Amino acid sequence: MSHQMPFYTSQRLQQQQQQQKQMQQQAAVLAMQNQQQQNHMYQPGAPPHYYMRPPTNPAVLGPKLPDRHPLIKYKVLPFFDIKHELIGVSSLQPTNTSSRNQEVSFQFKLTNQQAAELGENREIIPGVKNDWHYQIQLRIAALNTTTEQDDHYPPNLGIKVNQRAVQLPNPIPSRVQNKEPIRPSRPLNISPLCKICPFVMNIITVNWTYEFNNNDFYVIKVEIVKKLTSSDLLDRLKSKGIKPVEYTTKIIRDKLNETDCEIATDTLQVNLACPLSRTRMTIPCRASTCTHLQCFDAITYLQMNEKKQTWVCPVCNQSCQYGSLFIDGYFLQVLESYKDGSEIILTKDGSWTGYVPPKDEHKGSKSANAAAADVADLSIVCLDDDDPVPSTAAATTKTASVIKNGAEVKTSGISIPIPPAAAGPPPPPPEIEEICLD
Repeated sequence: MSHQMPFYTSQRLQQQQQQQKQMQQQAAVLAMQNQQQQNHMYQPGAPPHYYMRPPTNPAVLGPKLPDRHPLIKYKVLPFFDIKHELIGVSSLQPTNTSSRNQEVSFQFKLTNQQAAELGENREIIPGVKNDWHYQIQLRIAALNTTTEQDDHYPPNLGIKVNQRAVQLPNPIPSRVQNKEPIRPSRPLNISPLCKICPFVMNIITVNWTYEFNNNDFYVIKVEIVKKLTSSDLLDRLKSKGIKPVEYTTKIIRDKLNETDCEIATDTLQVNLACPLSRTRMTIPCRASTCTHLQCFDAITYLQMNEKKQTWVCPVCNQSCQYGSLFIDGYFLQVLESYKDGSEIILTKDGSWTGYVPPKDEHKGSKSANAAAADVADLSIVCLDDDDPVPSTAAATTKTASVIKNGAEVKTSGISIPIPPAAAGPPPPPPEIEEICLD
């Protein structure tokens, strides 16, 4: 018979093993703390710059980061669809203990399918065009699992692909004096530097400066993405459907029937022109994160972000991401039924009426004065051939006038006396020459 250990004995052995493991971990932590204290301890006779040296203990570089970070989420790029992952979200782990300058390398290979997708969806005109509809895209972000991460570069970033440097976005000069320019962080298309061949190794080398004091860490990922156009995004926006008329009607009623508002209003004026293009909207849209009713044209908004992605609402200047956009059925119905007008008035019951701007009386008086000033430049015309034409300066008036036979003419109820023309010197007598007929 085999001798079996009692249950309580095996349980005690497990507890002892766990205690030993905890003691070993605590001893390792104490040793690390002691080493850190020694690095920062006062040393007699040490030069002044001794204490400014970066720590040489690898433990001071921070904890060993895991190679992969599946929990970190990058912010979605609306103009790119992810097709294949080449390098998952990986750490930029500082390894150089003698300098702040760090370097890490990554490798990947393409499959037959991936190489075919990249090669077949490429337009090349030497010296003119080199468009990649499928791209190998590299993105770097901060190591943060709390929210979706924007692209964020570490200090003094440098990237090489197969020993060739990647062109980074140009730095933007700072408005603050003596402050270094800021380099905008964006996704990088490294396709032109990669070997588009199946099962051939591509090597990416990343260099950056590690700040020992702030413990900022970064991650990298490389993917094959498909580039989209504004037309593609517009089709996807349409496929989401149109917000029903009742949705906006309820918002109008709630806004115009608020009781806690300091300034009560019964109506609300809305413009049917897009604030971006200043032309009449075709597809009115807005973001679910915005609180205003004013819409903007979806086509114009997507085209502008295709050129330069900002995703900022043109009405309230707040974040207006593509995923929050929707087509407003209420204003789409207004645009279809109200062809001529450019503005509408919203009422408390949720209905609308066309808005006709009132005539500007002040503007009319200004135009009348301008017309009168133009008339003042007219010359008075004499209709009698025998009478001389009077002087223009003497005949200047604020209304058009006609003079006939030097008589007094009334125009616009104003009597304008015209002085008689001054008599000139008498003409000289004709010379008489005597002719003898003899």
